[in-house]
Amino acid sequence: MVRQRSQRASRFEHENEGMMGRVSDTMSRAAQKPQEMIGEYPISSALVVFGLGVGIGVILGQALCDPLERAFHTPTMAERWQHSMQEAMHNYLPEKLSRRMSA
Repeated sequence: MVRQRSQRASRFEHENEGMMGRVSDTMSRAAQKPQEMIGEYPISSALVVFGLGVGIGVILGQALCDPLERAFHTPTMAERWQHSMQEAMHNYLPEKLSRRMSA
């Protein structure tokens, strides 16, 4: 019984080593593929990386700066005039008509 367990354990170790070797080979081949592509197409690769950087920068800029812009936004003259006109319509016109005007 002990012998069977030790045989199973040694078989498991042997299979595990073989599997780890295959995984290692696959990972090294997968790591070499992008290097080959960059070597074959250096300008295209640089442009792709540049485009990704610009895209990520724009997304982060919008995410970080947009809330700040809203917090410190001062309304323009046209916006203030529009707001006062909407208030006047809401105060003086019947409710159903003022809803239609503001929508």
